[in-house]
Amino acid sequence: MPKSLLLFALFLLNAGIVSAQFNESDFEHYSVTDGLSDNNVTCIARDKQGFMWIGTEVGLNSFDGETFERYFPHNKPLNLVGAYIVSLVPFSNNCLGVATREGFQVINIENRSTRNYRFSDTDPFAHYNNGVYDAAELPGGRVLYSSTSGVYEFDRPGHLFFRYDNYTASSEESKRILYAKDIVKVSNTEALIYTADCKLDYYNFQKKVYYHVSPSSAGWKAFYPDKHHDTNCKKIGENEYIFFNPYSDSLIYYNRAQNMRVVSKLPWLTAEGLNWASRVYMLNDSSFVMNSPLAGFFLFKLNKKTG
Repeated sequence: MPKSLLLFALFLLNAGIVSAQFNESDFEHYSVTDGLSDNNVTCIARDKQGFMWIGTEVGLNSFDGETFERYFPHNKPLNLVGAYIVSLVPFSNNCLGVATREGFQVINIENRSTRNYRFSDTDPFAHYNNGVYDAAELPGGRVLYSSTSGVYEFDRPGHLFFRYDNYTASSEESKRILYAKDIVKVSNTEALIYTADCKLDYYNFQKKVYYHVSPSSAGWKAFYPDKHHDTNCKKIGENEYIFFNPYSDSLIYYNRAQNMRVVSKLPWLTAEGLNWASRVYMLNDSSFVMNSPLAGFFLFKLNKKTG
């Protein structure tokens, strides 16, 4: 029998901020001893066939509930664009987006064909432009990705449609090059981009309008990150989100339509296994995972009716 995802219950006490407590037994732990290519897990996703995909600093893994299959660059049947997997993004038509430090790749799960979105190696800033952190699938087959140097939209492989450069080639000697992080699509035309300096950007990909969001902005105040630490935001429904700060001891469920915010305590000190690279990933409507760059990953379930 495959290792099961275990259920935890969160209890809603009122319509405002509430608290809940997880138990250690609510989580199942996996690592290299179970077949992972590396314990430094960076990201996790689930395809429509039910397979889990786990990105690490040394290759990509698929998991059927029993065993792990491992993939690396320059190897068949899947030639990865880069070995260091930063994030995994489910795409339509049974495809999976793979963000790496060498560019972004869309993999067809059924036939293992790939499409690569990246800057040419001849570009003087390609090392930073191709350092992809997150991505989103846009209408018309377009791809939006965040990188070390800025935010870029491609309308087809190799063809740039929009770019926001936070740095230029002249910045390399004078600045630390590290900018865009999580991308959260908040509507059919809008996306929020979390930045490495704990700020928030807005992009309307229909109008190609990009700007920095003020912390006091009434429309996006609930999404603004902690000013001292990275905040991971994962959209899990039309108006539902999970916020996670790896340096806190809680997960936050937020329903934008109902203005409901539920804070749930984690059962262990986050410093023991989580850090800046830890994020929450959605496998299906109720199953989620949290990656640990130090100790594999943890699986859990959420009752979205109660938060």
